[in-house]
Amino acid sequence: MELIILKDKDYEKIDELKEYFKRYIDLNNEIDILEETLENLDTNSEVRISIEEGKFLSRELKRYLDLVKELEDQLERLNNSEYITITNYYNLKRCIEELKNIYININSSLKWNIYYKIEELKKELKEVEKKLKEMVLDYELKRSNKEGSKK
Repeated sequence: MELIILKDKDYEKIDELKEYFKRYIDLNNEIDILEETLENLDTNSEVRISIEEGKFLSRELKRYLDLVKELEDQLERLNNSEYITITNYYNLKRCIEELKNIYININSSLKWNIYYKIEELKKELKEVEKKLKEMVLDYELKRSNKEGSKK
């Protein structure tokens, strides 16, 4: 019905109706995105971060990853030295590989924040729906009054 009203050139509140209709669509899209995000967090609550992705991390995590990389470089230099033999080189190399990856669990507070944001948006969506219904009823009343006065 809202789309039909948008084509009526005699309707005075067409700009307001457009704004509410756009807001309605935006809210629905945002809710869908957040619900999908929340669902993904439930299924993929662990994220693996490698050194190459370190540029997006906090300063402390970036420093940690830099130190691990430095440790790896030092191990390589020692292993390539003709004077030093590292008997457990492959064990150390494997340990460094484990250190190069950080496992971060998405904490539940993030999930709750998203959940509350979804609930807040749903309340706002109900208000927008209510306003759209009021505008449609107002339009119908005015249109029926015009048709009644023509007779």
